[in-house]
Amino acid sequence: MVKQCCFFVAIILGLCTSFSCGSYNCGPAAGLTVNTIGFTAAERDTIILRKFVKGSNFSQMIDTTLINVSYNQSNDTATAGYFTDAGTLKSNYDYQLFFPVIHKLVKITDLNEPQQKMKRSLLSTDKTYCINTIVSYTQDGISIPVSNYDIRIFIHR
Repeated sequence: MVKQCCFFVAIILGLCTSFSCGSYNCGPAAGLTVNTIGFTAAERDTIILRKFVKGSNFSQMIDTTLINVSYNQSNDTATAGYFTDAGTLKSNYDYQLFFPVIHKLVKITDLNEPQQKMKRSLLSTDKTYCINTIVSYTQDGISIPVSNYDIRIFIHR
């Protein structure tokens, strides 16, 4: 009887461990950084970031920020060296990026960040931190996938 009871408990624990006995939501993605292709240093020196209520068709502006960042140049591509939180694109907003030197306006919408969950086994007391990823966005009406946990958005001149 004791052997049968221990065997039954072992099976239950094994099933709970295998199929997870709990889960929790991962944290929000860090956001996407703005990088440029084909811009001169003067053209990308000033970028105005306008943040809007998501899905408002750019009718409800929340904030305007001047993106001030140093770039690493490689051929015609400039990648951001460092961004403050205010300069990253988060999935809960829509954005306009304005390059005043060349009068270019770029619209970024539909940042898609599926909510991920982390499973925890019955015997685990640890809560490993995990973050969601942005998997796609729409730039000027064109859907663009984000690959392999990349946190960059590239704007072509």
